[in-house]
Amino acid sequence: MADKKPTLFDLIRDTDVSGVSGTGKVAEGVIFSDGHAAVHWLGTWPTTTPHPSIASIKAVHGHGGATRIVLNDPADRLARIAGAHVPERFPGGLVSGLCVECEQRYPCPTRVWATTDRDVLATWDPTDDEPEPAPCTACLLPEGDAPVERCIVEGPHKQHVTAQGRRWADDVGEDGSQ
Repeated sequence: MADKKPTLFDLIRDTDVSGVSGTGKVAEGVIFSDGHAAVHWLGTWPTTTPHPSIASIKAVHGHGGATRIVLNDPADRLARIAGAHVPERFPGGLVSGLCVECEQRYPCPTRVWATTDRDVLATWDPTDDEPEPAPCTACLLPEGDAPVERCIVEGPHKQHVTAQGRRWADDVGEDGSQ
């Protein structure tokens, strides 16, 4: 059992039998590799309670089916995401080069993210897979023995700033004129 990883789940309450916790997602939980489980209740008074098993949670908090235990396996979720982001195919085997789901060029950023080996619990930021912006090459020329001060702003910009806080604007207009 040591190789088995914990399984995450949510408690989704369809009917609030007790009138206390409300409906929707009311708690998050984990089933540990040895079968023990814990529930973390959300809301005004967040509390975590241990249980000897998932059966215990269902018996105590299920309220005869009013609350569902929904497993939240991140690897399965990524597989479902990747499965939805596939190339558009036409009869005869032709492909458009676009993703069916998001209509971006295939493989789209979402497909790449879902199929890249990384922490499956990490949140997705589309900029994760974009190259870092090139550092600015603008600098203030040295005066006497003072070191050169370089701009620390990344990406496109017109206002330059040094680490020391000195600011200056480009002398060249958008059309290239001085």
